Amino acid sequence: ISIDKRRTLALHELAGQAGATQFVATLTLFGVLLYDFCRQGKLVIGTPVRGRSAPEMEVVMGYFNNLLLMPLELRPDESFVDLLARVKSSAVDGLAVADAPLESMTSTLGKSADSGSNLLYQAIFSFQDTRQRPVRWGDLHHSMIPLFQRGVAEDLGLWFVESADGLEGVLTYSTDVFEASTAQWIAQRYVELLDRVLTNPQDPVASVVGLPSASVA
Repeated sequence: ISIDKRRTLALHELAGQAGATQFVATLTLFGVLLYDFCRQGKLVIGTPVRGRSAPEMEVVMGYFNNLLLMPLELRPDESFVDLLARVKSSAVDGLAVADAPLESMTSTLGKSADSGSNLLYQAIFSFQDTRQRPVRWGDLHHSMIPLFQRGVAEDLGLWFVESADGLEGVLTYSTDVFEASTAQWIAQRYVELLDRVLTNPQDPVASVVGLPSASVA
């Protein structure tokens, strides 16, 4: 999924109207996409978070990422801007407890993190802003090398990186659940929905996804 600089800047501006970040804006649109696809208003999306909140962890080598479960509730009669504000609130609440390991949550609930139908989430969303990252450490120059995984643990995943040129995204999917043509449609649909909310951000979600007016009531 490639989103050019013009659209990316427009989405920044729209997010700013709700006091939200680009992460929240792209996550919200992913929620609208899932709603469009499954017609379920209550969603749980997993998102990886940086597990180095304590200053003493900054100098420690190792993998400290954690997976945060983000609940989203989509209301067909609500505008994208209003939904954006609510998702921001949910994200702030979630990030306040981002250090709580997912394994502890699944254990407490008596579920397994990878147990099929007992899975707490089936979609994952990731966002990285690389625009301000340094590219030199002293005399050493470095650059990011994309690595594409050959397997997935979730049914569907959307991974975004923002650079100075715009947004670049990769859609991952389980071949046990989706055909390649369906995954391609989902990727294209994300961009279509983006254009709709940028054009008419005050339209209700039902209108954005093309539901008949009777479905808004």
